[in-house]
Amino acid sequence: MYYELLTASLAGVGRSDRRSVVDLVADAVERRRALQGGTADAASGVAVQLAYDLALLRLCRALDVAADPAGFTRPLPERRRLESLLAGRGVDLATLAANGGTQTTVPAR
Repeated sequence: MYYELLTASLAGVGRSDRRSVVDLVADAVERRRALQGGTADAASGVAVQLAYDLALLRLCRALDVAADPAGFTRPLPERRRLESLLAGRGVDLATLAANGGTQTTVPAR
C-alpha cells in the first residue's frame, strides 16, 4: 500500500519539478529532520515518511539518479540506497540534516 501512496503522490508532481536543485536539497533535508524527530501516531508517521520519500525521488530525478517508487516496496532499504547514491553525488542528506548545514554547491548533473 505504501508504494501505491508514493506513486500517486509522485504522479501529482509530474516529471519536471520546477524548483532548483538547491531548493530540492533543502526540502529533502527538512523532511529528513522531521523523519528523525519521530511522530506521536502511526498515521502521522506514514505521512512524514511519505513526504521524505517523495522529496528523495524528486531530488533523484533532478540529479539524474536512478530511482523509482517501485523500490519503496521496502522503504527503509530503498531510502538508504538512494541516500547513498546522492551522497556519492555530493549531497549527503544525513550529514546535512544532523548538522543543520546547508548545501552551498550544487552537484553537476
